[in-house]
Amino acid sequence: MALRQVVYASHERFPFEGLALVSLLSHARARNAAQGITGVLLYANGAFVQCLEGPSAAVDALFARIERDPRHGDVVLLHALPVARRHFGAWWMGCARVHDFRVLARIRDEWDAAIGALDRDAALSPGFVLMKTIWEDYARAGLIDRP
Repeated sequence: MALRQVVYASHERFPFEGLALVSLLSHARARNAAQGITGVLLYANGAFVQCLEGPSAAVDALFARIERDPRHGDVVLLHALPVARRHFGAWWMGCARVHDFRVLARIRDEWDAAIGALDRDAALSPGFVLMKTIWEDYARAGLIDRP
């Protein structure tokens, strides 16, 4: 099965705190599990950076829904490409609340800076490496919202 990875950034148009975020994650996890989609979401002060991985058609359909979702604003596709393996295969929708908005801005800056010089495996771009490192650090520290 061909796997696809999509990473995007966006801003919330309505506050996602407390029960709203729990509800969003619950629905996303159920839908993703049914579609074979895994991934993680980093969230800070109304900004999101999310990685989605799974069957190409399912990931593309989900991203198209996200682009149309009125809760998301300023959706920016950072990359969409085939991958040989999942980087976040254990997560139907992992979520970490990053405590410093500048971290998410740095992830976007890393992608922007490397956009013209990405290797063949763009999943290992500096932006992706930074995103994965942040995720792993938060997981080790127990700062991940678990289902």
